[in-house]
Amino acid sequence: MRFLIVEDHPLFREALEGALQMVEPAAEIFQAVSIDGALEQVAATPEFDLILLDLSMPGTTGLSGVIRIRKTFPRIPVVIVSAHQDPQIISAALSLGVAGYILKSSSKQDLAQSIGEVLRGAVCVPTAYRATRPQRAGGPAQDLIKRLHDLTPQQLRVLEMLKRGLQNKQIAYELKISETT
Repeated sequence: MRFLIVEDHPLFREALEGALQMVEPAAEIFQAVSIDGALEQVAATPEFDLILLDLSMPGTTGLSGVIRIRKTFPRIPVVIVSAHQDPQIISAALSLGVAGYILKSSSKQDLAQSIGEVLRGAVCVPTAYRATRPQRAGGPAQDLIKRLHDLTPQQLRVLEMLKRGLQNKQIAYELKISETT
């Protein structure tokens, strides 16, 4: 099996790697520290069985990283591993088609168990979320998520750069550099 860990904290990458090895000792485990790095990694090695993704990473905010990965590689299951426990965030992530949402406060054993459940086809969510699951998100938030999901990968990159406060000239320069590499 082949896994990709997308996490910017080295210590937590190690913990995730350990949990994956508990599930599948012979697993091939790749790592990326950014969404762009993850997209490059998957494009170069497309046969991943699962992507473990942190929501809070440099160069991305909110669910934009999830949207970019799901839009570009919709067939690869993605599990969010995050410190965010807000039921609305979990619900929004699930509405984007993630295969699970695991809290970073989980033990290594719980991480491994949740990953195993996802690999067997279950959708894994925190126990506290199951008990307080909000009604289907509706209204403006759900509409915004739908609109973001409809954007192309390039439009999502531009939106992300706008959120970082880059000016039009800077965005054009970054887009031009990425086209030549």
